Amino acid sequence: PPLLLLLLLVLPLGAAAPCSPQPNTTRFVCTEPTLSTFPSGLPPTTLAISVEFTALATLLPTALAGLPRLRELHLSSNRLATLPEALLRPVPTLRVLDLTNNLLADLPASIFASTGRLRHLVLQGNRLQALQPAWFRHLHQLHWLDLAANVLAEVPPAVFHPLHSLRSLDLSHNHLASL
Repeated sequence: PPLLLLLLLVLPLGAAAPCSPQPNTTRFVCTEPTLSTFPSGLPPTTLAISVEFTALATLLPTALAGLPRLRELHLSSNRLATLPEALLRPVPTLRVLDLTNNLLADLPASIFASTGRLRHLVLQGNRLQALQPAWFRHLHQLHWLDLAANVLAEVPPAVFHPLHSLRSLDLSHNHLASL
């Protein structure tokens, strides 16, 4: 009928959420530039999430709830300016966290308190001005830390002491006068 056809033409084509999760998958990838909210309904079998090059500006504290097996979280090239302190609590198995090229000027003091198995942390290309020793307190298994291209002016003494397993540290392209 012509009325139904007219309704279909009038309805916005983008009404469906970009990047809908598929059941029983272990990886979720979304690079849809219009995505502005973190996808919900990801299956508990999810091992890796990649939400990159989107308009994502905020994350709810419960964004990762129900993902007990998550090992990799890639959130690069979004518009994240802050992270909720409880964001990573539901994912103690997290091994890789990539927050490259966001707008982060600071992080909650205990953001990494429950991620003691984290091995790779990338904070490159943000607006971090200072390093807090509390961030690194629980990261004994961290191998790779990338803090390049921020606005760090100094490195506090002993800030990296808890990082017993650290093999690679990138502090290039900051405002450091000395180390």
